[in-house]
Amino acid sequence: KDPEVRTQLGNFLVYLLSDTEHDAMASTLAGITDMLQSLSDDSTRIPITRATRALVGTRVLDSRGRTIRTSVADAAIGLLSRVLARGRNANGDRVCHKELDPNEAMVVLLRRAVATKTALEPSPLDTLSNVATEVNRSDPSSTAKLASPDYKNVSKEVGEFCLDKGRGLEQVYEVIRQATR
Repeated sequence: KDPEVRTQLGNFLVYLLSDTEHDAMASTLAGITDMLQSLSDDSTRIPITRATRALVGTRVLDSRGRTIRTSVADAAIGLLSRVLARGRNANGDRVCHKELDPNEAMVVLLRRAVATKTALEPSPLDTLSNVATEVNRSDPSSTAKLASPDYKNVSKEVGEFCLDKGRGLEQVYEVIRQATR
């Protein structure tokens, strides 16, 4: 519905799948390959399917048509659309003070999060994901291949982190809100 969001998301996807000096395509394809390999048996496919359903699930509305729950993907796209939106005046000229991120720091952050120096090097985002997975698996001391209980626990822990108002991502957002007033 929002052409600016569609354009920005399209640009981001093109970046992820483009053969650039940052080699984002190699990291993206490696991630997709890893994901497809992990779906090869039911013990991993079922928890991943459930987590994916939460990621791309449908929006839940109350009796008045107000959103009471949205998918992670919808929330992320909504956040990016507000952060990346350009402020304009009545003449259509850009007005930076109406923008959340006039210096495009989020674009720089996203680019750096997926950038690698070589195709063999994990991106910072890969590293964070791997650490979160290893720390939050059912037995963090295990070096075995991830199994169904691991995916279940990682999904639970990451979900709780994202929603916990006292110690999770919501608290990070609140600190940023307080710091930018």
